[in-house]
Amino acid sequence: MPWNKNKNDVVFALLSGLVLLLVSGTSLFLIFFIVQSSFPELSDFINLWPRLTGESWSPLTNPPTFGIMHAWVSTLIITTISLTLAVPLGILVAVFTVEYAPRRLSLIAIQCTEILAGVPAVVYGFVGFVTLLPAIETLFDLPAGETLLAAGIILAVMILPYIAAIASSSLNSVSIETRIAGLANGVPKFYVLRKVVLKQSLTGIFAGTTLGLAKALGETLAVMMLAGNAVAVPKSVLDRGQPLTSLIATELGEAGVGSPIYEALFSAGATLMVLVISINFLFWKLKGRLSYNG
Repeated sequence: MPWNKNKNDVVFALLSGLVLLLVSGTSLFLIFFIVQSSFPELSDFINLWPRLTGESWSPLTNPPTFGIMHAWVSTLIITTISLTLAVPLGILVAVFTVEYAPRRLSLIAIQCTEILAGVPAVVYGFVGFVTLLPAIETLFDLPAGETLLAAGIILAVMILPYIAAIASSSLNSVSIETRIAGLANGVPKFYVLRKVVLKQSLTGIFAGTTLGLAKALGETLAVMMLAGNAVAVPKSVLDRGQPLTSLIATELGEAGVGSPIYEALFSAGATLMVLVISINFLFWKLKGRLSYNG
């Protein structure tokens, strides 16, 4: 009997190790493939800075130019708008469903957020195209409603369910004894929520924000339908733009393997990868600091 238990443990440990090795190997392969496709030769690294800071994307001119500054600036603006809207709204939804809403209403709200999470991106893009774009066009007196603001608002609606769901789980993980102990001291419920419950839930809320950030940076179709796909560097949220994902999706079909535009598009992919890794690292460090202080 002990041998069977040990044998099962060994088999499970080997399978788990193989899965971990497969996942880690896939991640490393993706990083290597993107970097190698962006810079086939080490000498090609000299082209990185001109690509990142170049304001002109014009692959058909002679000589062609492959500046992607407009793309990563558009990506950062749209992501900032979406997180600015979605994070506080997601936390408010979570607080309402966990702390204040009656059970039946809470279940309905949870089901609605789960439905929102399952709606395809093209549906969000279409709804935004027929409702949000005319509203922005009229409100700001613009010739067309395709703007970074429109893409950011729709993207906020798309990532809201993820942030709200994980924030709700984090709030639920705080024990009822903790809440009762705070209320037993005669302090208001809102004070207990703000000083105790939310403080103990911060790490989970940051995890939800990180997940929403990853989805916001990687979303393609909805933002491509609403942002305007302009190759000029945007100066405000009311300008048109073309995020990195839209640039890659729009141009990759016409890029020959190994051509300059092919390498430039993979440079855009590498830039997006670096953005995701860097921002997630910052969130991870901040989450660890909050956990330590808590």
